Amino acid sequence: VGLSDNPGTFPLYDYAGSDGSSHASFLPATFEVLYTSSATTDQVVVVTLDDYIAKRSIAAIDLLKVDVEGLELSVLAGASKTIADGVVSMVQLEFNAHNLFTGTSLLSLSKALPGFDVYRVLSNGLAPVVTQGVPYNSRAEIFKYANLVAFRMGAEPNASLLR
Repeated sequence: VGLSDNPGTFPLYDYAGSDGSSHASFLPATFEVLYTSSATTDQVVVVTLDDYIAKRSIAAIDLLKVDVEGLELSVLAGASKTIADGVVSMVQLEFNAHNLFTGTSLLSLSKALPGFDVYRVLSNGLAPVVTQGVPYNSRAEIFKYANLVAFRMGAEPNASLLR
């Protein structure tokens, strides 16, 4: 089961002849543009995180990892109640070239996470991207493979992690 902003089914693209790869994506551009390879599709059931949480009466999520190759805004839209209700403490996201295909920016991701401070994960610590103390700067929009972590305001990372 995958996560999105609405329940249903989506085509999942993967290398033709593959039995599952780490590059599988809901975006056909992954194979048309990035990997220039023939692709095959399978249908995947998707639900919203809000529905998933409600059906299972989940009261708290310490870490929500979202690795959906450019479709982060869809997942976060389907989790808007969960996020607004304070169920999630921390979110880890990837940010890369797939975000260009969907028009997803760091600014739009930060807006989809109200009440969170967003940092880029670097080898020597965390760099603020959009936080209470660091306003948005378009220079942060680097569409290379990067990991982001968002902490609920008031639950910021230990100062020793910050660069």
